Amino acid sequence: MLQGRSIHQMIEQITGKRAAINEQPFHNADMKATWANIDKASAKLGWRPEIRLEEGLRDCVAWYRQHRELARDAVEAFSMTGGQ
Repeated sequence: MLQGRSIHQMIEQITGKRAAINEQPFHNADMKATWANIDKASAKLGWRPEIRLEEGLRDCVAWYRQHRELARDAVEAFSMTGGQ
């Protein structure tokens, strides 16, 4: 559960850049709510997350910084489909 800061605020802190947020209407496929819960996986499989959210975001930002061209190609391909 997030407490205190939102994900975009965490990413702003990690990158040292202010997010340019462009709010759009919900798409039909957007998830408006989630009741995700790891209790069953924990109970039946003994699974527990090993990486905290902020550490995972740091790793994700580092990966994108190392693979900018791949990320740029993905964005271009997505925009060519009209965002669908």
